[in-house]
Amino acid sequence: MRVPSADRMDYGKYLYQEQKREHQAHKHAHASEMKEVKLKTRIGKHDLEIKVNHAKEFLAMGHRVKFTLVFKGREITHLDIGETILKEVVQLLADSGKVERPPYREGRAMGLIVAPKTSAGDKPKAAEKPKPKEQPAAKPQ
Repeated sequence: MRVPSADRMDYGKYLYQEQKREHQAHKHAHASEMKEVKLKTRIGKHDLEIKVNHAKEFLAMGHRVKFTLVFKGREITHLDIGETILKEVVQLLADSGKVERPPYREGRAMGLIVAPKTSAGDKPKAAEKPKPKEQPAAKPQ
């Protein structure tokens, strides 16, 4: 009876294969990117809707969106205007995103962070491939 011996292996080839496996594992795991939309206190209704539509596109792609409302000069004395604008943004994005961080003040600016409604593990709907249709089974003759 013959005893099986240990196979010799090419260590360089082994390291290369391990490196490839590690690269494949990291290839599909990437963090969501943060997009920023800047607003001003004297923004018009239509301009705000345009900016919110851009944010909806970012959310559909799976990115998080940071709204920054910048105060210039003496506008900083009217923080209530900034709060109402950010509340309106939240209402407009209610169907496509959830508030990750509520309105906060940061120096001469106010901010708000919105995340997509889908969970982090789900892929965005735009990237899904349609399922092939099942064909009926052939009747036996």
